[in-house]
Amino acid sequence: MSLSRPRQLHQSASCLHPRGLQRSIRCTRSQRLRVSSDSAERVCIITGGNTGIGKASAEALLNAGAYDKIIIACRDMEKAEKASRSIESASGRTGAVESMYLDLSSLDSVRTFVQDFEARDYPVHCLLNNAGVMACPPMKTADGFEMQFGVNHLGHFLLTLLLLDRIQSSGNSRRQARIINVSSSAHYMNSMDLEDPNFEKRRYNNWLAYGQSKLANVLFTYELNARLNASGAPVTANTLMPGTVNTELSRYLIPSSSPSPLQPLQELFNSKVLMTPAEVRTPCLPLSHLRCTLRLTLPLCLQGNFQEMANIWLILTLHGPADCLRAL
Repeated sequence: MSLSRPRQLHQSASCLHPRGLQRSIRCTRSQRLRVSSDSAERVCIITGGNTGIGKASAEALLNAGAYDKIIIACRDMEKAEKASRSIESASGRTGAVESMYLDLSSLDSVRTFVQDFEARDYPVHCLLNNAGVMACPPMKTADGFEMQFGVNHLGHFLLTLLLLDRIQSSGNSRRQARIINVSSSAHYMNSMDLEDPNFEKRRYNNWLAYGQSKLANVLFTYELNARLNASGAPVTANTLMPGTVNTELSRYLIPSSSPSPLQPLQELFNSKVLMTPAEVRTPCLPLSHLRCTLRLTLPLCLQGNFQEMANIWLILTLHGPADCLRAL
């Protein structure tokens, strides 16, 4: 599917934070729980669904009857299989969860995942781009990209565009398909450096790199949704900021394998201050549920700054994989 940029970019996607959730979503209890009997098997793909927010969201979506099948896409298949059985047990839905290998740090792995998924001939009613890495030391992906930009943005960018035709064919005017990108409030810290997204010309800063990757998620979401709207596609693209959550995402802050006097303090902070994945699944559930109606709004950080949204597409023409370029 080729998406051209609309002449006038309008308020085109929702950006949610738990504090603003109720103001942005209208979804009744009956809508959350009612399962449609006149639709084909409804399928949701969740990257990083073997742990944390992804796993909690999978359980919530199955319990709510939102989908018939959840695809857990991650690189640790042992954890994925264990998570799949746990999710099925918690929801009482045997056979409703499948695990598939996906390493977002390798664009070849993304392509292989899409090929394997399409061979199963499933629809895609929801793509929840949840997996990520945070504040890691200087590292490169298999394709030579800075790790956080490569995993958090480029891997999901390619995955989304390669699945876009299938996502579009799965939605309709009555019930639009969903693309959901999990971002972070860290995107406020940064702006896109179009000339050096991989920190090759400037000193590497793990938090700036993380913030840049999360800003890329937000900008991509808004630009994608504007293009989807302009083309009349029955698909919405949305982004959410889950807040501060106690997940494996913080594994690079204080490595558990290295004894540190700060380790007990971090564990205390994690348990007392951070939210649990079960608490944060709240915004994921209504955003992902096909029966929920979204009110499309533009966050203050982006209002009037439409050029930044277009720039995230430009950056792919300069640094991105050929698969993405053909879809622009």
